Amino acid sequence: MAYLSGFFERFKDIESVSALEVSKYLKSKIEIVRLQNIIANQILYPQTIPLTKIDEEIDRALLCALLQLHPEDILKGDRITLPEEYLFRFPEINQLITSLTISLNLPLLSSIYIKKAGNLHRAGTILKVSPDIGRILVNGKVLKISPNKITVFPFGNQPLLIEVPNQPLWHGVSGSIGLIVDSRRKSDG
Repeated sequence: MAYLSGFFERFKDIESVSALEVSKYLKSKIEIVRLQNIIANQILYPQTIPLTKIDEEIDRALLCALLQLHPEDILKGDRITLPEEYLFRFPEINQLITSLTISLNLPLLSSIYIKKAGNLHRAGTILKVSPDIGRILVNGKVLKISPNKITVFPFGNQPLLIEVPNQPLWHGVSGSIGLIVDSRRKSDG
């Protein structure tokens, strides 16, 4: 008999995540009983995919709660390693990055790698800055930073020299995603 695997199957203790914990990451108001049913369905049917925007939001909230429990699954020091399946399940990169930044305790500068067929590919660098920073300098180019949001700047696959006011000089590498600047306050989501 054929067996379909799914994204959330990689999290062996998904049943330990409470619906209340998942609800903390939702902007939409969803009843706890409904969330409990959705989590139970992910356990029974891990191949289930989201069909609506609300389903996608619930999946991202569930991911946040699971990564909060087990950040070591993808984060080692200042390095995030995402299995390629993350990009298939969460194709909107800004939303995926937002989920990562609110669920993981990231340092000011982090590297992101995508693991494809056992090989690591550099995807980019996440830089956390103050919401009121205004601008930064990257490779001599001024980048305007909007407050309280995540902004992706594509730079191709090149080294980055990042100058942030009142901070040391940062070195990063752009990749398939680029430089991701997170200027949200810690409580923003």
